[in-house]
Formats: sequence, structure tokens, C-alpha cells
Amino acid sequence: MSLMQICFQGDCWSLSVHNKQWKELEHLNKNNPRLWHTACLGKESEVIVFGGSRHDLLSVDTGHCNDVLVFQTQPHSLLRLCADSIGKNAKMLQEQLSWLPRKLGWAIQKRISFFAPAGKLN
Repeated sequence: MSLMQICFQGDCWSLSVHNKQWKELEHLNKNNPRLWHTACLGKESEVIVFGGSRHDLLSVDTGHCNDVLVFQTQPHSLLRLCADSIGKNAKMLQEQLSWLPRKLGWAIQKRISFFAPAGKLN
């Protein structure tokens, strides 16, 4: 991986290990600053941040976080965009879903489940 991500007090930075330069990244989570968090690289090059604190742990920790933030580092693949579109419109495309190859059909079913309201996976 050529990028290392660090988020601190609402800002997010990317380090290029090739030229050893930092670059501030624009992101949608500026109102959710984190200290002492855990982060990992996701399957589609997103950075997933869990937990941490909104305040310095060395003082009184009144802002412990139990949520997940996702930072998109590159656009989604065309396959992902198509799967999301099908997942959002599964009812309209129900008849055609059986035409998909088995492996692709499983991937599409995951996206349909993601977009389906709780308890309504038809």
C-alpha cells in the first residue's frame, strides 16, 4: 500500500511513502474527530475507522465512540456501482436476476440485502 492514513481532530492526511509528502484529504466526517482509534484498509481501498475518543483520553474521557467511519480513497468500481443500482431496484429487476451467473448472483444478493428494509428481503 502506498498511502498511510491518519485522522486527528477532524482532519485527515495521506502520506505518500514514495515521495515522503503529506497531503490533507477532503472528507465528509469532519464533524466526527477521533483520537486513539483503530483503522484498517477495506476491500475497495476505503479506510475504515472504529472507536476512539472525541476527547483526549489523558483527561476525562466523555466522548468515547462506538461507531464506524468510512473514508473513500478512490471511486467505486463499475461492478460495485452496477451492483448498488441493481440492489436499489431489485423489485423492478426481480425477473432478470435469475439470468445472472451464480457467482455474480450471490454478489448481487448481498447488495440487495444491504439496501432492503429490515425484515423485507423479497
